[in-house]
Amino acid sequence: NLLACAMGPRIRGIGSAAGGLRKTTIDGYMCNTPAAGVLYSGENDTTNPADRKDDMGFQMGVLGARDRLLSSNGCDLTAVETYADNPVCQIWKKGCESNPVLYCVGPGDGHENGSKFNVPNKTFWDIWSALR
Repeated sequence: NLLACAMGPRIRGIGSAAGGLRKTTIDGYMCNTPAAGVLYSGENDTTNPADRKDDMGFQMGVLGARDRLLSSNGCDLTAVETYADNPVCQIWKKGCESNPVLYCVGPGDGHENGSKFNVPNKTFWDIWSALR
């Protein structure tokens, strides 16, 4: 997420597990550059929950990073689909065909050692290898 903000158009796509962005990062880098994204969060992650907000109410969890990409990429927010290869994932690609955003929520996953990552590497590769 940080690389997509800091490096702008040099970054074609990103992938993160339980990653978000702080408001100071977004403001400092003026994060509005499109990039395809594969974002993952565990529904039971209490260390870095997807819906994590700072003291001012800014969304700094995975949902904030996802929403930043959806906006920067020009995705049609109403055109979300269940990802065919993995039912824990949703994909936005209408309006942002060149920069799709895949968001996955793993059932039961926490953030500590031993947590299971419910999105195989193939899911990341399928999105990234289709980018032109």
